[in-house]
Amino acid sequence: MAQVPIAITLAAAHRTPAGVSAASKLLEELGIHVTVKGAATISARVDPEAFKDLFGLEPRPVGARPPSGRDFGAPAGFASEADLRIPQRLQGIVERINVQAPATRL
Repeated sequence: MAQVPIAITLAAAHRTPAGVSAASKLLEELGIHVTVKGAATISARVDPEAFKDLFGLEPRPVGARPPSGRDFGAPAGFASEADLRIPQRLQGIVERINVQAPATRL
């Protein structure tokens, strides 16, 4: 099964190279696979089973959207209407966690 892409926004005090490294290590320990590190955010992927354990809900799959007159569609993936619950070990380090919805192809 596909992994769920998530975006993690770090709390302001942890937006340093050391803070990003420390947060990345904690994420990996929780079973979240870090893919890209930025100055204030971290992109990652998590297995659907671990997603449910960490955030208390099932990931919501969304189907692919075909091309239209306005764009070239979007691939299948996952979505969420709200920010995800921040796991206890990340509280104070992480400001927000969101599911990254599939990108619209322009």
